[in-house]
Amino acid sequence: MSKQVTCRTCNTQWTKNEEKRTDVNIAVRLLSDAYEDRFDMAMVISGDSDLVPSVEAVRQRFRRKRVIVASPPKRWSADLAQSAHAAFQVSRAAIRSNRLPDPVITPEGVVLRAPQGWLPTPNPA
Repeated sequence: MSKQVTCRTCNTQWTKNEEKRTDVNIAVRLLSDAYEDRFDMAMVISGDSDLVPSVEAVRQRFRRKRVIVASPPKRWSADLAQSAHAAFQVSRAAIRSNRLPDPVITPEGVVLRAPQGWLPTPNPA
């Protein structure tokens, strides 16, 4: 979510983007999918230790289901990793080598582009 922020000293304003409810949404979906038997193994891509209770709940209530944690670069949580059956960190190189092309055009002709600033700037030739 975006919100306007004002510096208390100089009154400069800028837009700040904040993550809202993402960890709660992941936790609810993980538990919901476990209860509805939608997976045997789930991969949680996060480094947020707020997800520990939901991962532990799946492990306690669904002994045959496995939860693997894949942490984004520089987002490792030892607590989250310990709560899962297995955990690893995704490297920046893995992200770069598996990125979709920009743009992606759906079968319906809809053009999907990465948000501004998400892709590296091309080197001038």
